Amino acid sequence: MKFISVASHLSCLQVLHGEQYLELYRPLQPNATLKSNIVVADVLDKKSGALIIVNITTSDEKGPVCFSQFAIFCVGSGGFGGKTHSNELKPLAATPSRAPDVVEVEKTGNSQAALYRLAGDLNPLHIDPSFAAMGGFKSPILHGLCSVGIATRAVLKHFCDNDVRKFKAIKARFSKPVIPGQSIRTEMWKEGNRVLLQCKVVETGDVLLSRAYIELHGNVVLPNKSPKPSAAAQPATTSALQSDALFQLMSDQLPNYPDLPKKIKASFLWRLTKGGKVVSEWTTDFTKERGSVTHGKPSGKPSCTITIADEDFMRIAMGETNPQKLFMRGKGKIAGNIMLAQKLQTLLKEFDLKKKMAKANKKPTNAPAKTPPSGNPNLKAHAIFTELGTRLASMPHLTKKIKATFLWNITKDGKTAGQWFIDLKTGTGSITAGAPAGKPDCTITVADDDFVKVVTGKANAQQLFMTGKLKVGGNILLTQKLGDLLKSQAKL
Repeated sequence: MKFISVASHLSCLQVLHGEQYLELYRPLQPNATLKSNIVVADVLDKKSGALIIVNITTSDEKGPVCFSQFAIFCVGSGGFGGKTHSNELKPLAATPSRAPDVVEVEKTGNSQAALYRLAGDLNPLHIDPSFAAMGGFKSPILHGLCSVGIATRAVLKHFCDNDVRKFKAIKARFSKPVIPGQSIRTEMWKEGNRVLLQCKVVETGDVLLSRAYIELHGNVVLPNKSPKPSAAAQPATTSALQSDALFQLMSDQLPNYPDLPKKIKASFLWRLTKGGKVVSEWTTDFTKERGSVTHGKPSGKPSCTITIADEDFMRIAMGETNPQKLFMRGKGKIAGNIMLAQKLQTLLKEFDLKKKMAKANKKPTNAPAKTPPSGNPNLKAHAIFTELGTRLASMPHLTKKIKATFLWNITKDGKTAGQWFIDLKTGTGSITAGAPAGKPDCTITVADDDFVKVVTGKANAQQLFMTGKLKVGGNILLTQKLGDLLKSQAKL
């Protein structure tokens, strides 16, 4: 067959993952031995390339546990006179034209592709910038199956209460690539015992997973309240926004106000700023029957877009100032239907946020206070961080060079005994004892003795990481920027 001789000369740049189907027959057993039977079910001639349909049945000692189907597109290998359609290919679903029932936004990590290589897909397209450039990409792209995993997690969260036993099967088409660091917006629709879905790249609007669905065991029930934003979806910032907590409270309270959509009949995109830059966005949509408060931009055009500083929004929400007065003084910007600004007081008055925020923050008097780990003077690391804070004043260039924040969890006997926060993003930088108010860009956990060895040059951080003695959360690539900072400690 002519196709086989062509396929044997394919490079990684010519092989694209077109579609994927996975069905679980029963839970995987931790101690089982798995064996996969791989069959080329069909080869289709798509003129510009060949589509190879590969079926894989995976079994353990008791029988089949799952079935997978890969549809692999081989660029430039078409035109061999083969058929164009096959009954072997698992069908896709049609994407509904109505607004999605649920939306989830998750920001991928800059190092997401590097981590996903551990799954066994070593295609250099996902890790090597020069190789990715040969394929026409500005930078390495994320694995398609990683996007499938993110979409599956969103469905399990909103429709299955995170119970993985309810998952039966998934089918998806890979339409566009996503770059690590970009955000994925998963749009979901309930249809019988299926959740239809598509995923978009928030930054570009491109659809990356199309005509997809997840089939579940049992009845599918719509979630009864607006989805909570995942931590990964929050924009990076050195301190948590007060307004984020307030919008989340609105989302939680929304089911208690079924008449609100009839009163507002509009959608608002809120763009919250800190230091003059937009760092968080929320959508309050009251154009539909139930209404919704969700993190991120809406799927369509909002009725009104409001750009306002975090602290000014809090003053409005707490009833301390009038929104029209703030806008007249230039402390906020409105785009779209500016007349809708008159409904803002109605919206915020209905929620009575000042009272609810006070109630939410109130702690029982009989509850014992839990003190989080802070700087521990009994640790060897204490002296290093203290000296580092002194020397940081003479290194103002580091913030411009590193532009990141780090939380160090220093352990003793396997438990966190002290924490230090290094802010190399704000001003001339700072080092403080304890955890930050917001989410750090990178979190490093290491034993006290090993930390001392690293900063004094007696141990290699990468070797500690590979052996599990040093753990990194968040953007692991930022650890490479700590060289200049830690070199200043070598003389301690």
